[in-house]
Amino acid sequence: MAPYKEREPRMSADLAFLSVNEASTKLVQGEVSSLELTHAALAQADRLEPHTTPLVHRLDERALSEAEASDERRRQNAPLGPLDGLPFTLKDIIDVAGVPTGAGSKVFDGNVPNRSATSASLLEEAGSVLIGKARTHEFAWGGLTLPARNAWDADRIPGGSSGGSASGVASGIGIFTLGTDTAGSVRSPATFNGTVGLKPTYGKIGRSGVVPLAWSLDTVGVLARSVADTALVYDTIAGPDPLDHTSIQTPHEAIAGNVGQDIAGLRIGVPDAYFFQTIQEEVARQTQKGLDALEEAGATLTSITLTPAETIESALTSVFIIIGAESAAYHGDWIDSKRDLYGEDVLHYLDMGRALSATSYVDAQRARHLTTAAFNRAFEDVDVIVTPGQGHIAPRVDEEMVNYSNGESIHRDPAGIRNLAVINLTGLPGLIVPTGLADGLPTGIQLVGPPLSQGLLLRAGRTVEDRVGYLGKRPPLAGS
Repeated sequence: MAPYKEREPRMSADLAFLSVNEASTKLVQGEVSSLELTHAALAQADRLEPHTTPLVHRLDERALSEAEASDERRRQNAPLGPLDGLPFTLKDIIDVAGVPTGAGSKVFDGNVPNRSATSASLLEEAGSVLIGKARTHEFAWGGLTLPARNAWDADRIPGGSSGGSASGVASGIGIFTLGTDTAGSVRSPATFNGTVGLKPTYGKIGRSGVVPLAWSLDTVGVLARSVADTALVYDTIAGPDPLDHTSIQTPHEAIAGNVGQDIAGLRIGVPDAYFFQTIQEEVARQTQKGLDALEEAGATLTSITLTPAETIESALTSVFIIIGAESAAYHGDWIDSKRDLYGEDVLHYLDMGRALSATSYVDAQRARHLTTAAFNRAFEDVDVIVTPGQGHIAPRVDEEMVNYSNGESIHRDPAGIRNLAVINLTGLPGLIVPTGLADGLPTGIQLVGPPLSQGLLLRAGRTVEDRVGYLGKRPPLAGS
């Protein structure tokens, strides 16, 4: 085989769908170059642009230059980072020096930061190749992320607010991506687009350089096509952030090397209420596949009750109040001075947030502590709690209500975070793992663990992934 520098860049979809380990191995063996991987990812962006439009800023020239630099490091036997030469994207609320951060809003037109977010800097130090910024719902305040569309069906929403990130990586536009999760904004689009999505323990990934939605809930998260890839990226960016006062200031212990360990004896708690109350029949079957996979691997499944029940039932309201108040505080005078630049839906939420009383905010924070206590009590008896990621498949763009098998209908926005936002309220880690397809659209389960249990969740998630047979599936629009 000719040296990769002398070959014409290959741009097949097969290259775009390599895993981190596969791509890294091929790079080491000289079977592929970073330039080829980057061309393949950009070709996928070209392919999907007319259909799902997941990227808002293309960085082709920069990306190809970074790829060439990675290839040159290999030729010179120079030190390499753990993700050297691998193309990726970032949600467009994560700053990169010299690159626009639009946050999905006209309010930020012309905003070009001079400092990169800590997470972005760590990926740059690891040798990764940034190919573009992914679309987000305006200021991460919603679940539509239009004009981005679902990777599996361009007539359906990608979820949000990291919808562009999830849709893109599901389609081979980068090997991995970063999003943010305040009320499910990594895990919702991960479920709808069929990717793995990790929201770590609050504070485990630094947030400096990330446009806030609600400071006491915001969490940077990882989306990738496999559990192993998610773990490798997480290990690269997790750890103390001296610029983030909420960062956990203890050294990070790498977990990627343990995701293949067995889970025999793991105690799995399955909530007997709330999470399974509103669910579509086929989604329920796919969720059971995930539970069966865990049990077949030697885990013990136990029905649990999260108490008091009213605390769990009201968690969504508490999340909305906290986000409303904290986002209104961040946007401050812009709500008036730049009012005409906001989208109608986001402005509505900001106005509601500004109208909240201090008493409402304090009550929501009190409910937060009660909810956290309910989960902590459950973890005295179980190691991991499993729920459906979503109770429904991705809604159509023009579909405002979601219908469930029990006859209940819920508006798309609260429905999209119903099973997810409660985990933000507790600060606990949550992991989405795909389980299969329902009516041709992805479904997934959510694994939740005690504080700092990301490694345990990824081990359990790898078990599900290995047994349900979803890994390697590609959206029809992504090509072959």
